[in-house]
Amino acid sequence: MLGGVTLLLVVASLIYWFLPTWKIRRAKLVPLSAEDAPEVVACLADLCREIGLSHPPVFVWNPLNPVSSGLAFGRLGRYYVALTGGLVTQFYTDRPAFRAMMLHELAHLRNGDVDKTYFTVAIWRAFVAAALVPFVISWPLAVSLIGKPWGDILNEGWRVLALAALVYLTRNAVLRVRETYADVRASVWDGPTGALCRVLETLPRPKGGRWRDVLRVHPDPGERRRALDDTDRLFRMGFWDAFGTGIAATIAFQNVDFLLSPSASGSSWAFLDPSPQPLVLPRQAPLRPGLALTVGVIGGMIFCVLSFIISFGLDFAGFEIFVAWMLFGQAALAALMQAGVAAVVAAWVKRLGGLHGLFAAFVAGCVMAGGALVIDLLIAGTEVILAPSFPTAFSIWFEVTIVINGGTLLALPTAWGVSALAGWVRQTAAVRSRRTAEKASITHRLLN
Repeated sequence: MLGGVTLLLVVASLIYWFLPTWKIRRAKLVPLSAEDAPEVVACLADLCREIGLSHPPVFVWNPLNPVSSGLAFGRLGRYYVALTGGLVTQFYTDRPAFRAMMLHELAHLRNGDVDKTYFTVAIWRAFVAAALVPFVISWPLAVSLIGKPWGDILNEGWRVLALAALVYLTRNAVLRVRETYADVRASVWDGPTGALCRVLETLPRPKGGRWRDVLRVHPDPGERRRALDDTDRLFRMGFWDAFGTGIAATIAFQNVDFLLSPSASGSSWAFLDPSPQPLVLPRQAPLRPGLALTVGVIGGMIFCVLSFIISFGLDFAGFEIFVAWMLFGQAALAALMQAGVAAVVAAWVKRLGGLHGLFAAFVAGCVMAGGALVIDLLIAGTEVILAPSFPTAFSIWFEVTIVINGGTLLALPTAWGVSALAGWVRQTAAVRSRRTAEKASITHRLLN
């Protein structure tokens, strides 16, 4: 369980770190410079000084977005505030509303909401990618390969689904409450004569009943407006807060009880005393990463030999035929051989055969990509690979990616399929061997 939590935190940290870059590219944001809108840039600098923001964010914008909105995002040490073209236009048409909206976004930075918000988002996405999806995929494998009862699957399944719902609703609750706290701080800066209340009143009301509030990431504009007049609402625990806490405690109790129980390990986690019950683990087949690495290298070298022979022969068949082989034929041969390497390793290794097969296919793909480049340079020369109309970096990147990615797409189902088939064959053989031994034992007892 500790390993799973560690994996979740590692994946969440990576998502949190690279999420700002993804948002900038997806929203097509560019830095907002004084050449674009000098008055807007000066106003933003004045706002940062007014609220005492020691480290101003990087202001970016999408001038082609007509919607009037802003967004504070980023990561530790690098924060951004995004503006749309509609919001910049509002600076000239309704400056008090522009000021109120920007104070709201800057309040997120002053409150430290960016790190809280986007790490919460990262936790949810990491939970889906590293926990929920693998668990759902493992259901049919657990039933078909190891014969796990459906009762156990359903018992674990409802807990995982409940945990997923809890994580999702917690994420939404964090996003909603940070919006309200940013409103409160921005209202203090904007003053009683500011336009923040007017901006909140113009926001569209969400559709649907109140039960759908828990599914939204923004609070109801009416609730946000009432929180400005009565800040005590921010410190009250509602029914759903208490209910979510109880659900989390119920889900976590079994795991915490397992960790603290003396039978969980050779010594007690609670009192560090030796357990009277020794820990007996079933013997498992060893991992074979060295074997996967060796088979991958051998498969890659075999591809290089075959590719060199075929390329040398096609070099005399004509330039167009050779180029077609270089661009597509080598990739097809590499994909087939990577799938073969994955199948061999997946069938050979008893424990985690699918992962070993994918690793071997990746190693083979790297060797094949490098070998294909060297062979093409030796036979075709630099006039094809380094041609002015075909940039060097692009040509190399194209060949490497098409060889490795094409092989991976074919090796992935091959490795898992062969691993599952090999596991089923081994299990069937073990059952037959056990039955044969039992029959022999019974026959021996009858004769004696």
